[in-house]
Amino acid sequence: MTAGKKEQIGAFIEKLSHGLISDEYELKAFLKETAAVYQNDPRHSYADIFDIVFPLFNDPDRKGDVDVIISNLDMIIDKLSVSDQILAGKTEILRDHINLELRRYTAYSQLTLMNDTGDFLFKGKLDEIESRVRKFDEISDYSEEFQIKIDNASAELQKRIDDVSAEQKKRSDAASAELKKRIDKISSSSLTTLSIFAGIVIAFTGAVSFESDILGNLKDTDLSTIGFSISLTGLVFFNALVLLLHFIAVSSDTEKKTHAWSFVIGVNALLIAVFCSSVISVI
Repeated sequence: MTAGKKEQIGAFIEKLSHGLISDEYELKAFLKETAAVYQNDPRHSYADIFDIVFPLFNDPDRKGDVDVIISNLDMIIDKLSVSDQILAGKTEILRDHINLELRRYTAYSQLTLMNDTGDFLFKGKLDEIESRVRKFDEISDYSEEFQIKIDNASAELQKRIDDVSAEQKKRSDAASAELKKRIDKISSSSLTTLSIFAGIVIAFTGAVSFESDILGNLKDTDLSTIGFSISLTGLVFFNALVLLLHFIAVSSDTEKKTHAWSFVIGVNALLIAVFCSSVISVI
């Protein structure tokens, strides 16, 4: 703890010793001052509190002030427990430190009482007692430091858990968006495919009807005219069918380079040859 912050806490404790908090207005003032004292999260050790309250123990006229300080801190803690539990916890630590110093001083005073001869009782044990007190202070400070490390580790773990959760949510949202995009694309492709097949059915029906009329009049038509009609009809409807199938493949992103185009070219060449032969025969 810095010297300035130690002086601020000392002034705060001194003000608490002036008398019991008498009304709500005074309590609110102390609540505000408590928040100011613990701004920037200062941490006081047992040694810091001992230096502040020890003069009160040594002054016979002020020994009762320590009880007043503890009572006032109890009222402040009760009020903070409702509005600010974190600040209430820090104030509880201050109260416990002061309470411990009071109990320790009381026990120490009893051990050093003089007997009827004017000699201190347990005088030979004082060095040992002081050594144990110092060790207790060290252990208490270490415990507080260890608790801080635990709190920091817990906060870091929670942060990592939150980061993992956020990353999982991000991936889930991305996967959902991709799935929706694919579903929309499939729906659009399906609608397009159905429309094209409807066109193919209509075209095929028309071609069959047209060819039926031609075949029905074979007795009145020569061979050249029949070849001309069949080749022309074949060119139109075969290529229309090829174009429709090609459009379906392009729409569904399934078009591949195959040898189908050589077949299409071969059929067209045959139909064109028949068509040209029929035209030449007619002429």
